[in-house]
Amino acid sequence: MENHDSARANQLPYRAESSRAANARRQVLAGGAAGFAEVCLMHPLDLIKTRFQVQRGVDDPTRYTSVLDCVRKMYRNEGALSYYKGIVPPLITEAPKRATKFLTFEQFHLTFKQADLPQVYIVYGRVACVVLTFDQPLLLGGAASGIVEGTMIAPFERVKVYLQLQRHKMAQVSDAASMLLYDNVATNMEFTMS
Repeated sequence: MENHDSARANQLPYRAESSRAANARRQVLAGGAAGFAEVCLMHPLDLIKTRFQVQRGVDDPTRYTSVLDCVRKMYRNEGALSYYKGIVPPLITEAPKRATKFLTFEQFHLTFKQADLPQVYIVYGRVACVVLTFDQPLLLGGAASGIVEGTMIAPFERVKVYLQLQRHKMAQVSDAASMLLYDNVATNMEFTMS
C-alpha cells in the first residue's frame, strides 16, 4: 500500500505539468482557429473600411459614396477577388497572433494572480460615492498580452494596408514587402544623411 501511494505521489507533478502543457496547446489551437475564422469572414469589411479611410476627397475619381457603392465599384472594376486583396498577410499573421494572445494572456494572468497584488478601489462622486474594484490580474494580463501582440503584428499590418490600397490589379505580397522595406531603408538613409 505504501509503495502504491509513493508511486502515485511521484506522478502528480508530471500530471500537473502535463495538464499545463495540454492547456497551453488548447489555448494555442483555440486562438489560431479564432484568428483564421476572423480573417476569412471579416477581411472584406476591413478592406472596405480601409478604402474609405484613404479617400482623397470629393474630386477623387475613385470616390465611394456608400458601402454598397464601394462593393459595386470594386466588383465591376477589379473583380470578385478584389474583396480579398491583402488577405495573405492577415492569414499568415492572424492565427499565430491570436494563438500568442490567448497563450500570453493566460500565462500573464496566472503570473499576476500568483503575485498577490493589493486591492485597488476607484471612487467616483462627492455625495453619492460609487466604489469600483477590478480584477488586477485580469487587467494586467490583458495589457501585457496586448503589448506582445502589437509588437509582433505591426509590420504585417503595414503590408496588408499597402496591398488593400492597390486599386488597379492584384498586387503581390512580395512586391509590397520589398517596397515597404525599400521605403524604410530610403527614409532612414535620408534621415541620417540630413
